[in-house]
Amino acid sequence: MRYSLLSQFQGVLVGAAIGELVGTSWEAQSAPASQPDAATPPQPLINPDRWLQLLTTERLGERSSTAGRGGRVAFLGAQSLGQRGELDLATWQQHLHSTSQCVPNLDGWETPEMAIATLPIALFFHEDETKLFQRLQQICQLVNSQSSSVLASFMVGWTIAQALRHQFQPQQLIPQLIAAITRLDTAFTSPMIDLDLTAGAMQQLAQVQAWLEQPASLEVVRSQLSQFSQPLQSAAMPQELKQLQPILAALYCCLATPDDWRLAVLRAVQMKISPSSVAALTGAIAGAVNSLTRIPVMWRLALDRPNGPSKPRLLWQGVESEAELLELASDLLASWSGTYDTRKFPVKRHQIPAIAAPRVIRPR
Repeated sequence: MRYSLLSQFQGVLVGAAIGELVGTSWEAQSAPASQPDAATPPQPLINPDRWLQLLTTERLGERSSTAGRGGRVAFLGAQSLGQRGELDLATWQQHLHSTSQCVPNLDGWETPEMAIATLPIALFFHEDETKLFQRLQQICQLVNSQSSSVLASFMVGWTIAQALRHQFQPQQLIPQLIAAITRLDTAFTSPMIDLDLTAGAMQQLAQVQAWLEQPASLEVVRSQLSQFSQPLQSAAMPQELKQLQPILAALYCCLATPDDWRLAVLRAVQMKISPSSVAALTGAIAGAVNSLTRIPVMWRLALDRPNGPSKPRLLWQGVESEAELLELASDLLASWSGTYDTRKFPVKRHQIPAIAAPRVIRPR
């Protein structure tokens, strides 16, 4: 079934926000003094009502001060793209550095954080693979992030782009993604992408495809992802490849259950690999595939609860409710489509925007 592009844009942003809340709540409720080792089997899937209770626990509020940097930048970056209609590197650099200073205990940008932060780039440049990579590279260079950040952001952005272009085929997506990475190796000689890193990433993607074809159980996938052996001889590569594990986990969860947003997110936290990041990325990708209409209403209502610390502003700076994310997605789509001035004609939550190609509509 094909969904409207507006609903898919909204599904990406709302799905990422809910996913990050769910992942953070998982981290909060499973953070006793003794952490389970990688061999511990995952807990059984929890009823959604239980998750809604977890989203209003006080412990979530306590942990949220050091979470969600990627989400904060994603929100601010989407605002910038929606207002300016183009990538303003100076504005993005300001957002990245100011957000880093707000979280004193974290140094540098992790690869999964950058993948979340660049979700608006994936939406705004989804129609052009080369331009998408170039813009992601520019953003990652602003904070001197690792090579894996560019590659991870491209893997997530390219997957979302396939869904937005109605070319998402779960059985073929991994081989197509490997082919896209190969094209980048041929087209670019950028120092931001290491050949050993891309080779290792493609081998790991091939392993994800093997798990999907078997199919392997969630426990087997989680265990092997946590203990991924490094096939290359370069001593500098293992840590870089380890940074890709949350992206591989998110891809597996989305491709294993492509038509069920709720189940994909629940399986993402069961991975126990950076739960907040994996759940956010899974929610974003699954939101692009299934659109806003397939995200359970009860889960969406958790974003608008008047009481408790589950308000998304605790994780995504400036966001007070789901309505703001919906309007933000509408503005982003309107700007991408060529709307003359979204500030003069704001799209409200219950309005249906009329959008045409640039310079087609003329004043009478």
